[in-house]
Amino acid sequence: MLKNQILIYKQSQSKKRVKKKCKQCGKAFEAKRADSMYCSNSCKQKAHQQRSVEKEQTPVEPNEMQAFYLDEYQMTECEMSFITYCFARRSLVYNATIDQIKDYFNLIGNEKWTWAELNDYLTGIKAFNEFNERFHNNEFTIYPNRFTDGKDIYGVEMLS
Repeated sequence: MLKNQILIYKQSQSKKRVKKKCKQCGKAFEAKRADSMYCSNSCKQKAHQQRSVEKEQTPVEPNEMQAFYLDEYQMTECEMSFITYCFARRSLVYNATIDQIKDYFNLIGNEKWTWAELNDYLTGIKAFNEFNERFHNNEFTIYPNRFTDGKDIYGVEMLS
C-alpha cells in the first residue's frame, strides 16, 4: 500500500513542469525542477563561463596598505622604528588622520611596553618577520609627503 502511494506521488511530481525563462538566452522553457535556471546544459555552461570571465576581470583591492609616508610617521611622534610603524599602520584605513593613528598607537603601547620592548616582541612574530622581508624587498612604496598645504593627498584636512 505504502509503495503504491510513493509511486503515485513520484509520478504526479514528475508530470508537474514549471514554465520559466532561461537566465542565459531568455528563451521560455518547461523546467523539470523548480530550481532550474537554464533551458539546457549549453546555456548553463555559457553562464558559468561568463561568471568565470567576470570574476577574472574584477580588480582585487589589496587588503593592506602598499604605501607609507615619512611625514606621517614623523607627525605621529612615536618612538618606534619606521618598519614597526609601517607594520602597525597597515592595519588602519589608508586615509586615517594623524589623531586616529596616534590613538591607535597609544592603544598598542598602552603603557605596558616601552617602544623598544614592543620592537623586540614583534621580531618574534611570524607576520612581522614576513612583513619585514617584504619591506626590505621593496614590495612597498615609501613617499616623502602625504601632507602639503594643510591637506593630504586624499583631500583630508590635517587636524593635528
